[in-house]
Amino acid sequence: MGAVLTDDEARLSQAVDWYWRALHQPTSRLEGFHALVSRILADNGLPAARVHTRHGLEFPGFFMPSRPWDIVAMHEGRLVAALAIRSRTARSLESGFVPLGEEALSTGKEMEALCRKQAFGPGLRPWSGWLVLLEEGPALTRPAAVAPTLLQVVPEYRHSTHAQWYELLLRKLERERLFDACALLLGPEQRQPSAPYREPARDLGGKRFLAHLASHAGAFAACL
Repeated sequence: MGAVLTDDEARLSQAVDWYWRALHQPTSRLEGFHALVSRILADNGLPAARVHTRHGLEFPGFFMPSRPWDIVAMHEGRLVAALAIRSRTARSLESGFVPLGEEALSTGKEMEALCRKQAFGPGLRPWSGWLVLLEEGPALTRPAAVAPTLLQVVPEYRHSTHAQWYELLLRKLERERLFDACALLLGPEQRQPSAPYREPARDLGGKRFLAHLASHAGAFAACL
């Protein structure tokens, strides 16, 4: 059975729009994503799944006592999926890259270790995703400065823009299997209600990201 996605792009656009408009309201900015994830799970065989999206949501860690996630989906006491959503405005685009990358690496390693130790029980491992929202503007297309190093920098980071750095990071997180899916979505510099988001790379697009989650939900439901 294939993944079921109902009005996914429109719902994702609404979720992104709401997130940006409520950026400084951590208790409510995830409401759109809560509705989106709940609908995807319900449409793919898990109508009874519970989706948690409160600020400061902590989940057990492996190297650390706990690890924050933005959205956690549970079904009958089992973890179905965990999703982190991170955003960077034009002002924090450059300074926020390294902290975001370090957090993504540590979070992915935590989940990898927990699954390897079967901390969530036997059977299908939970799905994990990392979604990044960037504020679009001139800073995105400017060349990113590489600090001097003792050894040669990895070639792809030289002569790249800030946007390309985020793309490289997310692709590597997936290829190293630290997350099941990653996505990069750009919002307009001057945020306006219902302004569409943009996908700079198809392989990091929103629809693909949601299809991954929907497929996992269907597979999880088939194991019940």
